[in-house]
Amino acid sequence: MAVCYDGFGVRHLNTENPGVDIFLNLVHCFYEKGKGNSGDVYFARKGFAGASMHWGCPVFGAAVFFGREMSERWLTGVLYSGSKSVQTFKYADNEMTWTERVEVAEGIETAVIHRYTVTR
Repeated sequence: MAVCYDGFGVRHLNTENPGVDIFLNLVHCFYEKGKGNSGDVYFARKGFAGASMHWGCPVFGAAVFFGREMSERWLTGVLYSGSKSVQTFKYADNEMTWTERVEVAEGIETAVIHRYTVTR
């Protein structure tokens, strides 16, 4: 389990995967563009895909989107074993897709849950 930028650090470790099967990254939040941190694509590409590539396991992320909808395309789960740099990672390079989307709403808040099937 990691918090926010911890996922970025995995790529910089000089060690192989120490036996981690699934990496869960709890990202703080993303604001509306121009109103604070809004780097959701940056996290998916460099944080999630980078950790997945380095340790060879799926990376799942949870985040709060303040004052904006979560993009339909935002990657809550990433598996990337590609040979090209995560600098050029595109959402289409993700080797994993969710199998079910569930929304739970209460008042003005909505939780979006993507369910994945992971087989290895």
